[in-house]
Amino acid sequence: MREKNIIVICGIICTTLIICGILFWPTLYRYDKTTNQTIVRINRVTGYTEMLYLSHGWEPVRNQKNAQAIPQGGIDKDSVKKEYELQERCAKGAAEVFHKWYGSEGLLTHYTNHYNKKLNKCFILIIDTNLPKDKNEHTSISKLLVDVNEQKEYGSFFMFTDTKEIMECIVLGNPCSSETEWDTLIKPYMED
Repeated sequence: MREKNIIVICGIICTTLIICGILFWPTLYRYDKTTNQTIVRINRVTGYTEMLYLSHGWEPVRNQKNAQAIPQGGIDKDSVKKEYELQERCAKGAAEVFHKWYGSEGLLTHYTNHYNKKLNKCFILIIDTNLPKDKNEHTSISKLLVDVNEQKEYGSFFMFTDTKEIMECIVLGNPCSSETEWDTLIKPYMED
């Protein structure tokens, strides 16, 4: 009799947990907003993080697929601290550049920054979508990759999105022919 009661109680607990799981954990992702109001989704199982961009959808926050394993000797706390400080300085510098050039961030204008360890440089990628104010104007998207500290332009892209007409596509002075090519050419600067 006592074993039967324990089985019934365990069944009730399991059923309650399953119902709570269905009601309170309905998706694989947890959604959040960053300080600049950009939407971020985090895979609850793997921790894989993506950021939503209006121009091209979800993109990984950083190169998580090729993340380096912890060295056998452990983590060098000084180098981790130094890298964190450089990333923090990069984020602050990028925010200052963005606010100086664009004012405040919104749904149609946003930025991403990245401290590139290999190049020892801080980059900001600004993406601006312009909607037409009247019938004679076109919807457009512009992208700009800049070294934050030197304020040197590394690449620029401008396209009328409704006609797919590319007006500018340049990375380090070299022309490119598509948005995909531009994104590929700037990728090494925005990843390690």
